[in-house]
Amino acid sequence: MANFPFLYGNKFPFPYGDKFPLILNLLKDGKSGKDGEGMNPGGRYVDYAEISAGIRQLYDRIVAAPDGWRPEAIVAVARGGLVPAAHLSYRFDRPIFFIDDYILLSDLGGHRNILVVDEINDSGQALHRIRREVFGQPAHAHREVRYAVLYTRYTTTFAADYFLDFPPYYVDNDDYQFFPWEEAGS
Repeated sequence: MANFPFLYGNKFPFPYGDKFPLILNLLKDGKSGKDGEGMNPGGRYVDYAEISAGIRQLYDRIVAAPDGWRPEAIVAVARGGLVPAAHLSYRFDRPIFFIDDYILLSDLGGHRNILVVDEINDSGQALHRIRREVFGQPAHAHREVRYAVLYTRYTTTFAADYFLDFPPYYVDNDDYQFFPWEEAGS
């Protein structure tokens, strides 16, 4: 069984139990217009079966990469990246860490190969900022950081290392993608 360190340090007390995904601050929130601005508010509802199938295919792409690279740790982009990152963490049997509001919530220790996971790459702004403000810092210069996303919108300016380039995972329209975990807070 993998060791999954949920390390928050003194700055992030954790009295919320199983409500973890619901209480983290948003990194991006299509409803508030931060990363979903200009999208069709009617949108498309994504179900867990589609998500699960996509995660399996994303995993297959990562392990089929010709360079043989494998993550030593998974970093979930909170909140949307928590579900695909948790699945990949189990599949690779690797520890999971979290980024929230562009802050890495724990020390990655000696892990060198890092896989950053998010559910959707809309504009690319969030992943560009994570690359620049988190992993672009000297403390992470020795790491090889790669990025995986489950859904990619045609408007993105960020080229993830691992993504699915076919529908429904490649989104070629402006419909907002409603994920099952977003309904929990409504």
